[in-house]
Amino acid sequence: MLEQSVLVLRPWSNPAGEGHAPRIFIDAEDAGPTLGFAHWQPTPDQSWLQRLVERPVLTVHEMDDEPLLMSLHKGWNWRPSWEVCDAEGETVGRVHGSLLLDPYDRPMGKWRWSGDRKSGVIGSAEQGELARVHIAAEGHWLRFTEQAPSPFVRMVLLAAALVHGVV
Repeated sequence: MLEQSVLVLRPWSNPAGEGHAPRIFIDAEDAGPTLGFAHWQPTPDQSWLQRLVERPVLTVHEMDDEPLLMSLHKGWNWRPSWEVCDAEGETVGRVHGSLLLDPYDRPMGKWRWSGDRKSGVIGSAEQGELARVHIAAEGHWLRFTEQAPSPFVRMVLLAAALVHGVV
């Protein structure tokens, strides 16, 4: 999925008759087959105290056999914060408000909205533009630039698009 230059994040939907929780389907720009999906990790029945302590987890899966690609773990800060982990559970970065951080908490880029909040740019002065996001009713387009060749950087960019545009 991350080798695509453009990902389209569709609005939340509930696959009819499949018994799944609501999902965000992730497609390629050319409207080919669905590449993957994101959904909230199911939580077992919990007491109110356990629900208060447990952090929500959003997982992203590829379509064939649904292998885990990455997970987003909600942080405890007063400001929206998400830890981005790869399939093995290793931290690859963070989305802290509009700031994107690498695994060592160094700034990777910043999300900047356009005036109408229908598009955004993620980048920094050092690394340049990493991605562009366009928001429409039928989905959120995430376009990676050549400055974002690493799959781990693309994971953090996808996480930012999920957090800022869809979640």
